[in-house]
Amino acid sequence: KELVPYASSPFGHDPQFLLFKGKTYFLAEINSKYELWETNGTTDGTRKVFGFPDNYVMQMTSNTEKIIITGNKTVYISDGSTAGTQLLMPTAGELEKKPFPYQSYFVFAAKDASYKNELWMTDGGTSGTFKIKSLDTNDQLTVHVDLDCYILNGQLFFYGQDSSGTRNGLWALDNATKKAKFIFKTNGVNSGKVLNNKLIFFGNTSTDGNNLFATDGTAEKHDSFIDYAAGPGEAIIEDFSGKLLAQQEPDASSFPNGGIRST
Repeated sequence: KELVPYASSPFGHDPQFLLFKGKTYFLAEINSKYELWETNGTTDGTRKVFGFPDNYVMQMTSNTEKIIITGNKTVYISDGSTAGTQLLMPTAGELEKKPFPYQSYFVFAAKDASYKNELWMTDGGTSGTFKIKSLDTNDQLTVHVDLDCYILNGQLFFYGQDSSGTRNGLWALDNATKKAKFIFKTNGVNSGKVLNNKLIFFGNTSTDGNNLFATDGTAEKHDSFIDYAAGPGEAIIEDFSGKLLAQQEPDASSFPNGGIRST
């Protein structure tokens, strides 16, 4: 289906497409205004869902029930229908990166009046939209630039900092209170991957420098992968130690005498 005249494109440098409830949804710029469209792969099944009043819509993502669309200073929620697409909230400034889906919520970062990127959560309703705060001090949590979120063993982990600026690093969301606990101090939690029930990420600390870290999600257990030859910033390749990757576990093959084996 032709959305605009031939040789014009309704898609910018970062096209937004997603699968939702058996259909493909996408954002298209028509006559300098952004619109939400849906398609089932046929001409007749391709239609406009909603037209946004502003001409700067950034990104969208979804969970199983809703789509969240972020604009320059707006957050929209949609159930995929025209009637079910509406403005959730305005923001004082632009939103950072694509919102992150977690359970029935979305996590996003939006600038306040002082240009701090405050962390928010929403279930798509006004009453279920709130700022993420620290569990112990009730401080508002922020991110510097990027929104870096990960799920480990059913729990949300993210990079952030409190209002004092002294606790910057990895935080874990308490599912019951929807507040966060500080886990590990690091400048950045980048390129994280979950492997063998651990979150492995690139970070920076005063003791380990730029390094790979692994955590099981508790404040008591985190390890760096690389030993520096003469402190952070010095030679590292020669000092990469296999002991940092090797672990041990009970060896059932030696039953009933017991024993452990390296893994």
